[in-house]
This record gives sequence, C-alpha cells and structure tokens, in this order.
Amino acid sequence: MRKTTVGCCSGGGKVLMSEHVKCMAAARIAAGDAADALEKNLQRFGSTLCFRLKDLQTAKRHLSPLKSFTTRFVILGYHDWSLVLSDMRYEHCSADALQLSRDKRCDAVALSYRDNDRYFSVFKSGEKLREIQVILDGDRWHFREYGRRQSFEDSLDSAAPPDQRLTPQGIVRCFAKVTGLLIPKWTEGSFQDCFALERSVTDLAVPVVQFPTEDDLPIHRSETD
Repeated sequence: MRKTTVGCCSGGGKVLMSEHVKCMAAARIAAGDAADALEKNLQRFGSTLCFRLKDLQTAKRHLSPLKSFTTRFVILGYHDWSLVLSDMRYEHCSADALQLSRDKRCDAVALSYRDNDRYFSVFKSGEKLREIQVILDGDRWHFREYGRRQSFEDSLDSAAPPDQRLTPQGIVRCFAKVTGLLIPKWTEGSFQDCFALERSVTDLAVPVVQFPTEDDLPIHRSETD
C-alpha cells in the first residue's frame, strides 16, 4: 500500500490566513455535534483524533501550514451554528456541509468570498437547494449554478456579467440572510466552542503539499486575557 508523502511548496509566496478563512462551511448544530459527525465520517479512512482547543489562536495553529489536501478540521461554535474550516488551502467544505446536513437533518451552507473564487451553496436536511459559483480561470470569468433561484439572492443581479453577478459582498449578504448572522470578526475570536479534528494520512494515495502560511489575523487582547 502506498504511503503518503508530505512536501513543502516554496514558490508563489505565502498563503494568508485572512484569505483562507473566507472559505468555510456552516451548519445549524452545536459544535460538539458537528465534530462528532465529521469524525465518524473520517473514521472510514483510519484513526482520528478529536479534541477541544483553547481558543481561536490555537485553532489557527492547528490549521497551519495549509495543505493541498484536507488532513485537519477546526469546528467553531458561533451562536447556534457551527463553522467548519479545513487545512486544505481555500477549501469551502461543501461536501462536509452536505454531510452534516444529511446526517443531522439540519440547515447548512458552504461559501467562499475570495475575489477570484466566489461560491455559495445551501443545504436543507441533506438536500442541496442551491449552488452558485463565479470563478476566474486565466483571464475569463465563469458562472455556474444548480437549483432554483432562492429568496436570499434577491440582491444579486442575475443579468449582470459573470464577474458582477456574484460578488464577495453579495455572498456575505447571502450568508447573513440564510443564517441570520454576520461573518465573524476573526481578530476577536468570539466563539463559544472550539474543536480540532485530525485524520490519518497513512494510507492516502496522493502526496500532501504544505504551503507556507502567514497568520495575519492577530487576536485582540480581550480574547487571550
């Protein structure tokens, strides 16, 4: 059986944590329940570790360095939702949102509101209701969608060119309309719970590349006091 190799990519500069946290999933369940469900799924591939983290600063260290394949998750309790972040660079965790929605019969979303990669999907009780994406490929913008247009898209201009049809600001508004929440302020660390999840990589059939990662999100002193 092939054993996973881990390499380091030194080209292209550092990945900024402030860009990576723009990519995540959210499910309307408690953080502990989300961590348990994700761990159960990962156990199909080997041993796992699941444990509570002290704070957001520790969580960011758990995700670093970012990689080419998911090996770790951080699950954050945020009001009555759980936020899910992967250590895979710019991964929006839509498959994990779908899994949580299906296993826990809950509402879930996945999103990326980066300038050149914009994505939003909504799941309800394991069913994908809507998926929209705008991505820059070379010098061309591409738009794709799945499902019927939903009420949370009322502020989006469906007749606009692809690069204007789904903007980062529009995705933030969609997130607020579906969840009733604002995007968290990552420099404040206002989360009720924080869990870490790590999967076995022993039997992975693909090499895992690590990317130099810069944590440019200093936590305000109020969280660490």
